[in-house]
Amino acid sequence: MGRQALARARPKPEEVVLILMVGSDGVTKEAMGYVPTSRMPWFVLLLDAYRKSLPSLSPLGGPFIHWDDAEDAADWATRLLLYKLRPWEAKSIIDDFLEMELFSTKFFSRVDDLTEEDVSEWMHDHYREISEEFEKKLVAVFDKGSVKQLVLSPIRAYSTDIKTKATVVIDLAEWQ
Repeated sequence: MGRQALARARPKPEEVVLILMVGSDGVTKEAMGYVPTSRMPWFVLLLDAYRKSLPSLSPLGGPFIHWDDAEDAADWATRLLLYKLRPWEAKSIIDDFLEMELFSTKFFSRVDDLTEEDVSEWMHDHYREISEEFEKKLVAVFDKGSVKQLVLSPIRAYSTDIKTKATVVIDLAEWQ
């Protein structure tokens, strides 16, 4: 009974992604931090799909993801979107994060007319466009300045229980 009360009293850990941006001078405090998953729901969908493939784990927490450049990151995200996510999950990323128009209305009078097969077929037919859009968006999101705005403040990071869902290492030499 006492343990259950303590478990209920303890706040739930905040789920985060550890971002490490590595340049020629190593990792600096300006290029690293814990980003709450609540600020990147699209990434959580991709990450959950990636975790099912049993990737190597980071000693810092969660799966270890390393991107040499933005094209590598876009390819990682596009492959997960097309081959690991359910069509409606993929559609939510296409609509909300990539902000791409999934279908033109000349083929479907209403979005309600869409089937999972329609979504899958469209994604496969537009692989290149999806990958290019991912590349643009990932560069914008994982830019030093953007990451800095997303990360937990050091005081909050050290005073909150955190659960690292993934460790993402980005090589800044080719990140553009």
